[in-house]
Amino acid sequence: AENNTAANLEFLRAHAPIVAKPCSQWGGRGVSMGVRNAADLKAAVRHARKYESDIIMEETVPGDDLRVILVGNELAAAIRRTPAHVTGDGAHTIRQLILRQNAARRKADPSNLIPWDAETRRNLAELGHDAASVPSAGQPVRVRLTNNYHTGGTVEVVTTSVPPQALAMAKTIAGRLDLPLAGIDFLIDPATGRITVIEVSPDMAISPPEGPAVARSLLDLLFPGSR
Repeated sequence: AENNTAANLEFLRAHAPIVAKPCSQWGGRGVSMGVRNAADLKAAVRHARKYESDIIMEETVPGDDLRVILVGNELAAAIRRTPAHVTGDGAHTIRQLILRQNAARRKADPSNLIPWDAETRRNLAELGHDAASVPSAGQPVRVRLTNNYHTGGTVEVVTTSVPPQALAMAKTIAGRLDLPLAGIDFLIDPATGRITVIEVSPDMAISPPEGPAVARSLLDLLFPGSR
């Protein structure tokens, strides 16, 4: 991406705001969302290249996040991911609320913290917030544009309520790529029903809520005589 500046800018002009990210990372590593101008794009490419040289740019589309995880091309688990947020108390700033929430979560799962980095600060601005803002008591405030568990998002297991069209699409993708284990990420627009594939993960980059179900399915696939 870095060596195709003209094409990058053309894509940005056509689709802003866009997403720029490494092709094969996980957990939101190197992802920049809400990229709107040339300066943001240059910074996003530089950020992504810290992780690898191959970078992909995507159009931003609306929708609820759904990951369908297949093992042996059969449904092992499905999760709905929601972005990191904090809840105001009328006294502390957004930055203070993030740090306090991280301190509370660190003991339970240090992989589920909200990064306090340039991307979070840029996301706050994109969402119309400021690090020094003081949300009112009980007010939920979204603080990241990514939905990843590893950037402070939350995960709900929804295996029994996967839309049939999304499941069929996931099986087609995993089958054509010949992947024994695959997580296919969708954005499903509740207003239009449009389903967009945003990522395919051929690895065990899973979060704790669905982990045991996926592990059991994988062990059954690898050692069928142990069922």
